[in-house]
Amino acid sequence: MDVKDSEEGNDNPESGKKGAQFRGVRRRPWGKYAAEIRDPWKKRRIWLGTFETAEEAARAYDEANRSMRGPKAVTNFSNPCIDTSLSEAAVGKS
Repeated sequence: MDVKDSEEGNDNPESGKKGAQFRGVRRRPWGKYAAEIRDPWKKRRIWLGTFETAEEAARAYDEANRSMRGPKAVTNFSNPCIDTSLSEAAVGKS
């Protein structure tokens, strides 16, 4: 079983957890992260780029997914507009 786990490439050295992955993100053998999204209407993959960290690639996926599917798209992180307003509200209450 250990051989299978290492062959799948589920190791994420940045998080320290085995199998931690983001939607639309793949880890390249040389350590960079690739992001892509599927276009269900045209039945093809759209290349989003190669990134230094998995989080950067995941954010690129989230942006593309929101532009394709709208505000109810399933993403890796919560909506950045909501995060900003919540953090500003918390700062104002301090």
